[in-house]
Amino acid sequence: MRDNQSTGRAPLWGPGTGDTARTAGWPKRMAIVLTAMLLGVAAASAIVSLQAARAWDSWAVDVRVWIALGHRWLETGSLYAPFQLAGPYPANTFTDVAQTPGLYPPAAGPVFALVALLPTPLLALWWLVPIAILCSLVAHWRPAWWTWPLIAACLAWPQTLWQFIVGGTSMWMAALVAAGFVWPGVAALILLKPTLALFALIGIRNWRWWTIVAAITVLTLLGPWRDYLVAIVNGRDSGGLRYSLGHYPLMLIPVFAWLGRHGRPPIGKRRVGGARGEEIQQTTADSRDDDLDEDAPSRPPVRSRGPGDAGVPIR
Repeated sequence: MRDNQSTGRAPLWGPGTGDTARTAGWPKRMAIVLTAMLLGVAAASAIVSLQAARAWDSWAVDVRVWIALGHRWLETGSLYAPFQLAGPYPANTFTDVAQTPGLYPPAAGPVFALVALLPTPLLALWWLVPIAILCSLVAHWRPAWWTWPLIAACLAWPQTLWQFIVGGTSMWMAALVAAGFVWPGVAALILLKPTLALFALIGIRNWRWWTIVAAITVLTLLGPWRDYLVAIVNGRDSGGLRYSLGHYPLMLIPVFAWLGRHGRPPIGKRRVGGARGEEIQQTTADSRDDDLDEDAPSRPPVRSRGPGDAGVPIR
């Protein structure tokens, strides 16, 4: 066995060696351990959330609200109850689903009406479609290892799973974020939930995005948009734009997955000069040494083959 001096490399272990051959894999190992720990927290959070949903009868409670809003829109043409327009009202203290205040823009009325008209067996699509979009795109992107703890932390956040338990619209918004990275125009639909409008900007540079924004604007102006403004102003304790801050981790899952997608230049690459901004990977001398096979015998260079030349090795 050759010693480290004969190979020209620092020892694998020892203080102050500066060797990266053995330590280069530690960040990924630590990311895997942290991911496993966070997924364990997510599993524990899931158990607690499921028990709470059973105790509070919160299964699909948001879907029941959307159905009630859909029926209200079909009957009156408005999402807003009379008490919302009469004066100040508490926005988050209603126990009767039928009396839940409408806090969505008028353009959301047809969406809730469609949910209200779905037969009960097809209501499963309310969960299956966004889950399928999220899972399929994240799996397709094959995010890099450095995103795994970030995604796991988002899953461990209690309100992430809770949105799927109650059937909240934020799980649809997260699916639209994922789809928006592939089809930028659909990201404009996130504007139907103004408290998450920031994520709609991912498609702002696409003309289809502006087309959908124009359609939403027209539907809003054709509806009772004045009632919407009055209902928002009269609402008390609604949280305003802060209402959906707890849903941001769910929204960030597709963002992290897209940032770490397979084929994206990893950290350590940078753009250099050139018309197309070719990318080169910045590697250290130690990492280059790892790619060399020290035990392979050296071979003499071979000249390129030319006319009458059989490629004789240069001695």
